[in-house]
Amino acid sequence: MKIKRPLAPDFINKWDARLLITKPSAWSTRAHLVLYYAGAFALLITAIGFLLPNDPRNDGNVFLWLSLLSVLSVIGIIIWIIYLLRFNVFKRFGVQKSGDGLKSFGLYFSAVALMTAIPFLPPAIESIRANMAYSNDEIVRDYNTISADIVKLEYDSIVHRWDRSTYQLHISDTVYNESEVISVSDSGGGFYYVSDTSSFRNKITTADSLKKINDTTYVIYDCPEYIFLHSYNLDTYSKLDQIISRDIYDNIIRNFQRPDREKVAAELKGLIDKYSLMVEKSNYYYGFENEDSYKGRVTSRYNLATVAHSLDNISQQKDRWKGNNWVLFLRFFYYITLVLSILVFIFRHTTVRVFFLSMLTAVLLAILTSLILASSGTDGLATFPLLFIYYGLFAVLAITGSTRKNRSAVGGIALNLFIFFTPYIFLLAVGWYYVVLHNKPYETVPENAFDNEGLHFVLAEIAGSVLFIILVEPVFKKLYRKWYSQPEE
Repeated sequence: MKIKRPLAPDFINKWDARLLITKPSAWSTRAHLVLYYAGAFALLITAIGFLLPNDPRNDGNVFLWLSLLSVLSVIGIIIWIIYLLRFNVFKRFGVQKSGDGLKSFGLYFSAVALMTAIPFLPPAIESIRANMAYSNDEIVRDYNTISADIVKLEYDSIVHRWDRSTYQLHISDTVYNESEVISVSDSGGGFYYVSDTSSFRNKITTADSLKKINDTTYVIYDCPEYIFLHSYNLDTYSKLDQIISRDIYDNIIRNFQRPDREKVAAELKGLIDKYSLMVEKSNYYYGFENEDSYKGRVTSRYNLATVAHSLDNISQQKDRWKGNNWVLFLRFFYYITLVLSILVFIFRHTTVRVFFLSMLTAVLLAILTSLILASSGTDGLATFPLLFIYYGLFAVLAITGSTRKNRSAVGGIALNLFIFFTPYIFLLAVGWYYVVLHNKPYETVPENAFDNEGLHFVLAEIAGSVLFIILVEPVFKKLYRKWYSQPEE
C-alpha cells in the first residue's frame, strides 16, 4: 500500500505503511507521525534558539517564545486529534492483542509529551546559554570586586561611624515592640524596650557587633551600609559568598590603606563595562532615583542600576532549572501530559456525545459542590470526603453500566469520570490526611508529623500513576469494550 505523507522522507512513508498492515492499533495512534513532525519541529526550534543572538544580561524574550510555541503545540494536538478521528481499531471492533490498550495509552502519552515539551525548549536553551556565558563563581567574584572597588574610591565620602542602640528586655503587662523608642540615650543612639524574648535574642544573634551590659541589656552597633550594588541571591549556587557591609569594614575600612586609584578605577570600569556595555536600556526602579542623595549620585556615577539589572537577569536565567525549580517544571509538564493523554484515551474509547457530556458533568459537579460547601458554611475539609464519595459512585455506576443490556449515557459518563480521577486518588488521600493535621490544635500534633509531608505527596503521585497503568488493560479497556459493544438505548 502506497502512502505519501507531506514533507516526509521515504523511510517514514514505508514505516507508516508497514505499521498499518502489521500493527493497526499502534498505527491508529499516529504516534509515529507525531514523533517525526514534532521531533523535526523541536530540532528546528533548538537550532534557532542556539543560533539567534542572545545576551543573558538583557531581559529575555522567553515568554514571547513560550506563548507562541504553546499556541502552536495546541494547534498540533488539535490536528493530531483530527487524524485520530479517521480510524479507530477499538470502535471498529478490530482484532486487538493483549496489551494493546496499555500500548495505546503509552503511545498517546509519548505523543502528547513530545508536543507539550516543545514550549519548554526556549527557557531551557536560554539557561544553557547563560551558564555557558557566565559561571556562578564569576558573577559573585565580579559583584564582590565592584562593591569593594567603589568603597576604595569613595572612602573619603562614605560614613565611618557605626550606629549605636541600646536594647533592654522588659517583660511586663505593658506591650512594647522593637520599633517603639521609649527614650534616647546620652550617646545619641536609640534606647529600646523589647517585650518579646525571641525577638530580643534574634536581635542579639544578628547584630554586627554588641556590648553586654547585663543579661537583659545590650548595646548593639550596626555597621554602616557599604554596599551600593544591590543584587541578591547571586551566591545561591556558588562556592563564593556575596560580600556584605561587615566584610568590607573588616577588609578595607578598619585598616584602610590608600590604593592606586588609577588601577582600581580601571579595574572597576572594566567590570562595569562587562555588565553594562551593549545592554538594552530600560526604565526600571533601582531604589536611589534621587540623584541629590549620596547613594543616588554613586549609583548614577558608576551606572550601578544597569549592572544590577544585568546581574539579576543573568542569575535568573542561569538558575531557572536549579534547586526545586526543576521539580515545579517537571510536575507542570507531567500533569499537563497526563491529563491530555487520559482525555485522548477516553475520547478514543467512548462516543463523541458521551465524551462531551462527561466534561459537562464534571464542570456542573464542580459548580454544584462549590455552591453546597459555600452555602453550608463548612470548611475545606468537607471537600475531600465528597470527592471520595463521587469517585466511589462513578466506580459503581461504571461497573453496573457495563452489565446492562443497553448502552446508557449515564454508565459511559461514570466510566469516563472514574478513569479520569483514578491517578489522583492517592494524592487526595494524602492531602486529606495533612489538611486534617494542619487544622488540629498545635499542641495535639506530634512533633515530627510534617517531616515527611513532601515525600508522602511524591509517593502518592507515583502510586496513583502506577495504579492507573495497572488498571488500563485488565479493567478500563474491558469495561469500555463491554459498554461500547452494548446496543444503544
